[in-house]
Amino acid sequence: MTTAPTCAHELNYPAGKRASDAWTRHSVTVRTETGNSDEEDANDPEPWRQTAEAWTQHAEAWALQAEQAARAAADENVWARPSPEPSELEPASPEPALPESVTPATGGGWGRHAGVVVDDLGEVPEPPPPSPWPELTPEERTAHPHAWSARRYLMPVAGAAAFVLCLVSASWMVWGWSRSDEAPPLSAPPPPPPVVATPATPSVAPPTLEAGAVAPTSQPLEPSPSGQALVPDRPEETSPRPADALAHWANALRQIDIPPVALQAYGYAEAVLTKAKPNCKLSWTLLAGIGAVESNHGRYGGARLAPDGTSSKPIIGVPLAGIGVERVRDTDGGTLDGDRTWDRAIGPMQFLPSTWKAWSVDADHNGRADPYDIDDASLAAGYYLCAGGQNLSTADGWSAAVFSYNRVPEYVQRVYEFADAYGRAT
Repeated sequence: MTTAPTCAHELNYPAGKRASDAWTRHSVTVRTETGNSDEEDANDPEPWRQTAEAWTQHAEAWALQAEQAARAAADENVWARPSPEPSELEPASPEPALPESVTPATGGGWGRHAGVVVDDLGEVPEPPPPSPWPELTPEERTAHPHAWSARRYLMPVAGAAAFVLCLVSASWMVWGWSRSDEAPPLSAPPPPPPVVATPATPSVAPPTLEAGAVAPTSQPLEPSPSGQALVPDRPEETSPRPADALAHWANALRQIDIPPVALQAYGYAEAVLTKAKPNCKLSWTLLAGIGAVESNHGRYGGARLAPDGTSSKPIIGVPLAGIGVERVRDTDGGTLDGDRTWDRAIGPMQFLPSTWKAWSVDADHNGRADPYDIDDASLAAGYYLCAGGQNLSTADGWSAAVFSYNRVPEYVQRVYEFADAYGRAT
């Protein structure tokens, strides 16, 4: 084994010896020929120059020999390294497989010695990370030549499919947001659900209006061709509430859990429609059934009816934005329902703003048609139910009228149950 030299004379001792002897001979010759002393010899620069050149050559030679010796020692240490025992190898770090095109090197770089891969410094490198896909055995590769290719391209294909799916989903959402706000045309509505019989007829009917009672005339209350509501002619000053004439009748029916003010409004609407639309045969129990389903007779959300029929706070439904309900854009600029984007049902009888504009009535002669007033709302609902010309004393006519008010079969059934219960209770 070759070891690196440690001293300069071990590398090139003859070169240094010759430089020293040359200086000694020169000094003796100069003193002999000139008879000068040692102090005078020191002033001559030539010997110093020769000595410097000799030692410079000596240093370069030493550096070259040291580099060659270090390389030789490194190569000898690499190939003389003993092979590790199998027990000393870590089982969790398998030996990395070299590509078939790479062969063990005899010099620097990668090489194999006694079954172990080492690098230029004689270190065993870290193995590459394991593949996420299990390796195929030679038998599997032979039996299934396309298995490796399919596994190799599976991940890119799955990623591309996920990207396409996300792109399609985003496009669909953008299309839904950017589509027209106008609702698509509705298909023909289904027929109203059949009703076996009309609700029970109450035994106590509201009293007939006397000739002197203030009742709106029938003609001005019909909707105009333009759809604008017509309010009956009335004097500038307000009149007493006409429905108060039914106070005694309403107080006698307190057992049916209807506020007397609401019950007076339902009975007054029946009395008016009996004269204005005698063929309609509207009963107050139908209006009471609708009022019960729509707002619990004006008591929804903690609201209360005042003695004059007005509500303590507005009763307003949910926005008709098409989410579980009909899609209806704003038609009143938020004047009635406070919503400038979507329409909302309003009042104890839950009229849409557009419907109220066409059927609004000032039933109590207070100078305004108010959808939040139970008197105005009940009479307007009565005119709306009689608009189709049906005979509400028949099962078909009754169900068709309620279905026109709200085209939901379950709604018709619920109104029927309340109306029948009120008829049986009275």
